[in-house]
Amino acid sequence: MITFGLAFALICGFTNAHPVQAAAVSYQTLTYGTTKTSLAAKYYVQPAQVVVNGDDYLVTTTIHTTASLGAWPVTVLSINGVGPANVVKTHDNNDYDYQYAFETKDLSQTINSDIAINVVGVYAAQHTLSFKFDQKQLPSLQKKSPTQTPAKKKIPVTRAPNDQAKQVANLNAANQATQTKVLIGGGLSMVIVAIGAGLWVRRKQPKS
Repeated sequence: MITFGLAFALICGFTNAHPVQAAAVSYQTLTYGTTKTSLAAKYYVQPAQVVVNGDDYLVTTTIHTTASLGAWPVTVLSINGVGPANVVKTHDNNDYDYQYAFETKDLSQTINSDIAINVVGVYAAQHTLSFKFDQKQLPSLQKKSPTQTPAKKKIPVTRAPNDQAKQVANLNAANQATQTKVLIGGGLSMVIVAIGAGLWVRRKQPKS
């Protein structure tokens, strides 16, 4: 039989195990190298979720597309110089969500991302986007000296580098199929393929 004291201790133990609270942070999705809002901005869900994870920010964002564009037409190849982490792909009858995360110690800088777009039979290309985050909404990182022990991460960050090579190979095959279909289609599609032709997906080497 659980005594009152033990029950109270158990309850206190659970309530004191504080979950990691995410800050909702607005951000801009920009055409690379400019201050102009990218056409892709409407697919990036606002706000991003930002948490302090050890000594870094862990930023989670979601790309939301409708079924009319096909299954997950946007793939993140790199974000802040490395492959995306904690990727989760979900869908229902009408929508596709591609959630991913990245780490950084500095969100005051512009964050760049390479993405691949493949709308089957219509458009295939690779683009670079830039993101700027609202500084007023960011949680505070604890400042440490170089001699201090790094803080332990509360949220695991998983990144599978081998998946990126497979991803790129699959995208190149899909892009080639799309461009072939567009060429066969002719007319307006020829204009689209002229814009996207030659923009093949290349594997990015992560920063050390």
